[in-house]
Amino acid sequence: MAATILGISLGTKLIGVAVMRDGELIEHRVRTFKKRWSKDKEKTILTYIEKLIEYYSVSHVALKTPDPLKSSKRLDQLNENVKEIVQKKTELHNYSLPTVKLGLAIKSHNKNSFMEQIAERYPELRKIYLKEINNRHSYYERMFEAIGVARCSDATS
Repeated sequence: MAATILGISLGTKLIGVAVMRDGELIEHRVRTFKKRWSKDKEKTILTYIEKLIEYYSVSHVALKTPDPLKSSKRLDQLNENVKEIVQKKTELHNYSLPTVKLGLAIKSHNKNSFMEQIAERYPELRKIYLKEINNRHSYYERMFEAIGVARCSDATS
């Protein structure tokens, strides 16, 4: 059976996801959750992740560890709840962004460079990368991080 990895980069408003099967990128997107933070919003996010795991028959999840300097109490709680759900359904791997860069031999000093190097590995992302570097506020950054953690997990499994 093919190894299917779900890469996730969490946020309380935006979540980046990527699905890889046998090293091939089969899905990548950003999902927006616009409502104010509430238990219902958190439940909606957790349900979304559960549905992705089931839909793609995920064999393991690669979760980007939130940067402690950019995290919040809500994000930390969401991260813990995602871990709890994932561990009930499949195998979980946690990666910090520096670990992903090291594991994928990405020489990156900034976000744009990281995204550019991911886009070089997956040419279908080039147009999204060019759009993102021109965005005033980052939108696709989490998707690129999700691809990075999925790819890093795929390289180590």
